[in-house]
Parts: sequence; C-alpha cells; structure tokens
Amino acid sequence: MKVQFYLCKKSYSLLKPKGKHGFIIPKPFIYSSSWAKIRELLLNEINTIVDCGKVWDNVKLEQIIYFINKNIDTSFYSSLILKK
Repeated sequence: MKVQFYLCKKSYSLLKPKGKHGFIIPKPFIYSSSWAKIRELLLNEINTIVDCGKVWDNVKLEQIIYFINKNIDTSFYSSLILKK
C-alpha cells in the first residue's frame, strides 16, 4: 500500500494545474482508513471512479480506477462498474 500511496501522491504533485491523471489501485482506496490521507488529498478533484472488481487472478484485492483533474473542484463524480 505504501508504494501506491507515494506513487499517487508524487504523480499528483507533478501535475500542472488542470492536469489529468488516473490510476488502477486496490479497492480499499474508497473505504479503508489506511488510504484516508491520499483520499482526502484527491477527493474534491476526482471526477470518475470505475469499480473493476477482481481483474487479475494473481491479485487478491479487487481494483478500481480513479481519474482526477487537478485544481478543478468537483461537487460530484461518476461511478461506474466494469462489466466482464
């Protein structure tokens, strides 16, 4: 989890204003207290979350994809579920 946290944080810090990025990360990002700091940093700029479910057989956790636009406040986001 630490690697994903620092990768998300570093990529966010490198974005220019109005820059965009997205990551495939473990689903606990949306509910786990261990992800709270990075979630708080990104929350107001997330525009889409995609619930991918269990994508890879050799990965234990389900995955999500999030997309943000830096410095563009969003009052809501799109939530999608990937159908297989």
